Amino acid sequence: MNIRISALATLAVLAGTAGAQNFVNGGFDGNAAGWNILDCDFGGYQGSTGQNGNPGWVWLNSNGSAGIPRAEQSVSGFVVGQSYTLSAWYGSGQIFNTGDVFRALIDGNVVFTGPNNVVTGWTQFSHTFTATAATHTFSFQAEVVADSDYVFDSASLTPVPEPGTMAALAMGAMALYRRRRTRA
Repeated sequence: MNIRISALATLAVLAGTAGAQNFVNGGFDGNAAGWNILDCDFGGYQGSTGQNGNPGWVWLNSNGSAGIPRAEQSVSGFVVGQSYTLSAWYGSGQIFNTGDVFRALIDGNVVFTGPNNVVTGWTQFSHTFTATAATHTFSFQAEVVADSDYVFDSASLTPVPEPGTMAALAMGAMALYRRRRTRA
């Protein structure tokens, strides 16, 4: 009986962390649906193979004339106080001027700034944050200072297991081990 209670408690804890929301079409699979692509007068969604073979990616390029090119999306369903990891892949487009960076923002606050040089191939970044509201707005930008465009793909959000979750898993595993041991 205690084993069943432990197993149910472990599943309930895991279900609580599994409810996190994620980006709509974070891999740009076939289009940019779900995203607001802004100030990209030259660039935007690209239908060729992106990072890790994904069928699409976004080229953040305004050709130096339309402001800060960016891809934005608001995501709902966060649990306030829960930690999440934001992750995406980026790379250099055609760098016309050096001294600019790719950056990621949450609710207008910069949480990641890439190097101000050519990024060869696809490079992954991640940032762990704690949700302060049920909805957050994420923005990925290029050409912040100069005409240096970047490409970006495979954006994702994942919940970070809380210490209590790990403790519940450990207790469940120990209970199963004890039960097997007493049967033997």
